Amino acid sequence: MSGWNITANDIKNWTATNKRLAEEMLPLLIKKLILASVTPEEIDFPSGDSIAVGGWDGVLNVKEGTKFVPEGKSGWEFGTNNSVKNKADKDYKKRSDKPEPFSPEETSFVFVTSRLWTTRDKWVSEKKSDQIWKDVKGINASTLAEWLEYCPAVHRWFAQILGKREPTVKDIDQAWEEYSNITEKPLTTSFFKHNRENEISELSNFLTKGSGVFRILSTSKAEAYGFVLAVIQTNEIFGSRALFIKSQESWDFMLENDQPLILVPYGFQPTNIGAATAKNHLVIIIDDQYAKSPSLTLERQPRLVREEAIKTLGFNDSEANTLYQDTKGYLEPILRHDWLKPRDVIYPVWLDKYDPEVLFTVLFSSEWIESNENDKQILEKLSDLPYEQLQKQLTALSKEPDPPVRYIRDVWQVISKLDLWFLIFPRLSKTYLDRLKDVIPLIFTDFDPAYDLSPDERFFANIHGTVPKYSGALKSGIADTLALLANFGDDYSNHLGGISVQSNISYWLRTLYEENNHVRFWFSLDSCTLSFAEAAPKEFLDAIDASSQGSASPMLKIFEAEGEDTFSGVCYHSNILWGLESISWNKLYLTQTCSCLARLSEIDPGGRWGKRPFSSLVDVFLGWINNVSATHDERLKILQHVLIPNFPDIAWKLMLKLINTFPGMTSGVHKPKYRDWALSVDSTTTNVAYMNYTKAIVDLLLNEVDNDLENRIIDLIKSFDSYTEKQIEAILAKFLSLDDSHLNDDQRIKILDSLRNTISHHREFPDTDWSWEEALLKRLEDIYNKFNFPDAMKSNSFLFRDYHPNLIEPLNKKEFDHYQREELLSKKRIDVVEQITKEHGSDGIIHFIENVSYPDIIGNTAYFSPISNSLESLAFNWINESGKKKAFSKGFLTPLAHNEFDRAKQLLVENKDWATQTKAEFLLSFPINEKTLTVVDAQPTETQKYFWMSLDRYFSADSIITRLRIVEKFFKYDRPFAAIDVMAAALYKKEHLTQINPSLVADILKKAISNPADMEQVGLQRIHYDILKCIEFLQHSGEIPDETMVQIEWNFLKLFEYQEQLPKTLIKAVADDPSFFAQLISWMYKRKDGKEDSPETLTTEQMQIRAENAWNLLNMITTLPGQSGEDIDQNILNTWVTSAREQLEQIGRKDIGDSQIGEYLSHCPKGKDGFWPHEAVRSVLEKCKSKKIEDGLVNGKHNLRGITSRHPYAGGDQERILANQYTEAANVMSLTFPRTALVLRELSEDYKYHAKRHDQDVELHD
Repeated sequence: MSGWNITANDIKNWTATNKRLAEEMLPLLIKKLILASVTPEEIDFPSGDSIAVGGWDGVLNVKEGTKFVPEGKSGWEFGTNNSVKNKADKDYKKRSDKPEPFSPEETSFVFVTSRLWTTRDKWVSEKKSDQIWKDVKGINASTLAEWLEYCPAVHRWFAQILGKREPTVKDIDQAWEEYSNITEKPLTTSFFKHNRENEISELSNFLTKGSGVFRILSTSKAEAYGFVLAVIQTNEIFGSRALFIKSQESWDFMLENDQPLILVPYGFQPTNIGAATAKNHLVIIIDDQYAKSPSLTLERQPRLVREEAIKTLGFNDSEANTLYQDTKGYLEPILRHDWLKPRDVIYPVWLDKYDPEVLFTVLFSSEWIESNENDKQILEKLSDLPYEQLQKQLTALSKEPDPPVRYIRDVWQVISKLDLWFLIFPRLSKTYLDRLKDVIPLIFTDFDPAYDLSPDERFFANIHGTVPKYSGALKSGIADTLALLANFGDDYSNHLGGISVQSNISYWLRTLYEENNHVRFWFSLDSCTLSFAEAAPKEFLDAIDASSQGSASPMLKIFEAEGEDTFSGVCYHSNILWGLESISWNKLYLTQTCSCLARLSEIDPGGRWGKRPFSSLVDVFLGWINNVSATHDERLKILQHVLIPNFPDIAWKLMLKLINTFPGMTSGVHKPKYRDWALSVDSTTTNVAYMNYTKAIVDLLLNEVDNDLENRIIDLIKSFDSYTEKQIEAILAKFLSLDDSHLNDDQRIKILDSLRNTISHHREFPDTDWSWEEALLKRLEDIYNKFNFPDAMKSNSFLFRDYHPNLIEPLNKKEFDHYQREELLSKKRIDVVEQITKEHGSDGIIHFIENVSYPDIIGNTAYFSPISNSLESLAFNWINESGKKKAFSKGFLTPLAHNEFDRAKQLLVENKDWATQTKAEFLLSFPINEKTLTVVDAQPTETQKYFWMSLDRYFSADSIITRLRIVEKFFKYDRPFAAIDVMAAALYKKEHLTQINPSLVADILKKAISNPADMEQVGLQRIHYDILKCIEFLQHSGEIPDETMVQIEWNFLKLFEYQEQLPKTLIKAVADDPSFFAQLISWMYKRKDGKEDSPETLTTEQMQIRAENAWNLLNMITTLPGQSGEDIDQNILNTWVTSAREQLEQIGRKDIGDSQIGEYLSHCPKGKDGFWPHEAVRSVLEKCKSKKIEDGLVNGKHNLRGITSRHPYAGGDQERILANQYTEAANVMSLTFPRTALVLRELSEDYKYHAKRHDQDVELHD
């Protein structure tokens, strides 16, 4: 190692030839030497550009000194001048005159030069004799050379600066520089240290006060090495002592040094580690997965954490996500990824160690299920090896450093497909391609039998085993391989003797499409569709076109397969649309892609999913953003020359959508995975380009409107903001040229409604920026008048087709309130009714109400009109009618009874011979108040009964007194659900609670149980919460006996499901009475002691309902026997458990009873020590020693957790937190409650297992 040994002359010569560099580096050299020699309490040695800062060149304070470093405080000055003595004298005088911040008698003065300074000892002696400073030291080039011998890490660093190179030994700066620059995008310490605070702490503790060997276990030695470098690089003290050694010879040489070092061997395994530790060196060994008893395990990071780490390299969120997907977060594939621009490619050791058959099998299949025999047969065909033999090689390959494949939970999975391809593509041969060709028809004609199931049944297809032979993982993997090979294969065709991989794949897929043009094929492709589209775009487009023709095309059936499935609601066509979108980025295929999307839009019957062919077509043609590579002009050409001639209705709809879609509203267009079609596309555009695009589309609309002028002209009304003045004039001219004599009534009404709504909207807000000029509105109004019906009925029917119709001349919404606008509307309606009556008499009214949507509005208008008297007889004549006549009658008589109550009352008196129904129907128009109820009470019994059985406007009751009277009447006439409906409305107002009789509420609920006569009339769903509100009122009242409350809560128990409100009386009954608990268990489970229960008279259905109720009740319990708040009386709980177990044993349900007791106990709170379960429950566990109770407790605790939500890539973080909590609790209880501690450890292990499963789920779905 003498090649990098530094002498005094080396230092002198370096100073002479690099004076400025020497001035900047000398303080840093001294600082590193100090840190490598002692542990400073204070150190400040500015270097580099900071040397020009005033004050001492160096400040130091150490407890214990060395021959180079004075003990205690010291002030340091540096010089690199030729005249060393002059500089030393000058600095000595300056600091002696102004020693601040030091006290000279407590401080040593040190002068350092990188020159030889042969008179140093004499100078030091003279200055000591001044007795100004505690001590005086001088350091020259000879001293520095000697000091460097004691500090090899600094020695190696300085040797590099002096040009003395030794490639197998590096200090931290050299090692980090070498490692971090193996890629053009430099690695960062933050990347390796991200979210590894615990690991950093463990390593730092060892480096600070440890001894011996520190073994780091990691599946990636490169990552562990990067981690060690990052930790040491960011700590000056560690860095001053660390050496990174790459050969045994260098290792042996370093061991001779007596100064304690941090030694990190890398790339070889040193043979004399013990000798190093005997010399007090700290050794860091990086091991692979075979190491035993590691000091630190560097675990693979979860996806979200790894993506955050990747972002520290300068990638954004999207890039980090893609980079992780490409590499699954493994370091070596990341370092080989194109985005990091590798300078020094790290080739894995297995590359030439395994047969190409094995490597290409991994690449082609990408992922498969180990337990699927059919998958394994495909692997045998791809590898031409028996699976057992292949499996042995795969297992060995997966355990290699930097492996290309991994095995997780029955799944074999390639780690980084792109990385593997670029490593092995030179070994691709026609033989391997032929094997791939042979398996394509096998796996992609394996149709999914779930297609033949109903939509609801498809959700459970996996559970029932109704699945394809080959796994979806294998199918997706091979389909993805086709896309990869099609994109990259021809770049390396010279390895195949000129064979075109793309041509081969296109032929394979074209054949597959032609032989399988049916719905089961497309249904079964699922996510493979995307890869197929990218692999062979022209063949995919031809196949889509062929399968969308005819009245019962496969594509139509794919849309219809969406169905109305209750559970999943799978969108079976989304992958087809994403495939088409990905192709649309290639301008060569854009026209055909648009034709396919247009055809699919034609046949799409619609459905619940927002992803439709038309929405994809819109995203492709959007003008405010470039979602494809085609320019605006090129898209316009496709519209004009392809879509409009071939798909006129879709093109018309598309153009309207484009001029009415606001910027910012797009779901984007799916991008291909491997093809670079979208990479160079700038999504932004200019406002000018967008406006010109919109103008051109409007021109196309104007050219096409004549093809269906009567219907299309309506569409153009709403978009005047998108038109130029010239285009507006053209549209108005189109309106005026339209021959209205050819319009049917429906067409005319659509035109009128559209014009009126548009004009009204702008006239209501005349002062806004977006409202149109009145001149334009007046011209539109003229057109409206041109098309309006000539007779009053048709021209004014719009006033009665909507409760709040728009008027052609509305009031300004800012100047007039709602009531003023309603007054204007009412006046217009009255004028119409008067006109019709005047011109056509009552026959006109009869005809009018049959042709409007809301005849009750006509009735109401008629009452308030001056001709009310002449129409009153119609209202009474139609009082018992049905349909629109009855609606007119109600509309007329209701305001009559409300506004002329005394007269209405008198009419009843004068017409006492009216039929019962007539009287009751008239009374139902009266206001719901005390006066009306008094009138009703005075009627004959049959009239009263009809009234109360028909009343449904009870919410308009004017007071609590009225409401309570209504409740009593409903109760009397067997309408308990209506009574509950009214009662609940009163219960929501606290001020009414004191006026409500709890006994009446209880009686109503009991009647609803025993005689729910009006359930269909009111509806249980409608009053679900009302019933619970009534029960809550009774629970708080405390006036109802427990047995009554138990009956009520039991019969309405199902309503408590998924509610915060609880059946408190039932819960208390279980906690108070263990026999009730035992009875619940007996209703749920059969005996297991060979005996029979006493026969019951209940039907099977009734017993099933009772069992479900018992199950629901036990799942709702939150309070344990003896529990008050967060505390539990241990004696009460023990007594209850003992009694319950005895009774359960007597009725033959001991084991299941114990299990249910355990689940019941799982609801307990934490104990006084802050840990779950409560001390009283711990006591039960220790006393009973029942494994069934303990298992029930564990199951109950799991179930109480319920459904969890998490980020898709979060893995098992939640479960790890719980596992740690239960482990901590178990440790606390292990001595005092040993059985409880075992239960907690079981819970902890369960959650560790589930955490691992969640982590694996993320890994498998990367």
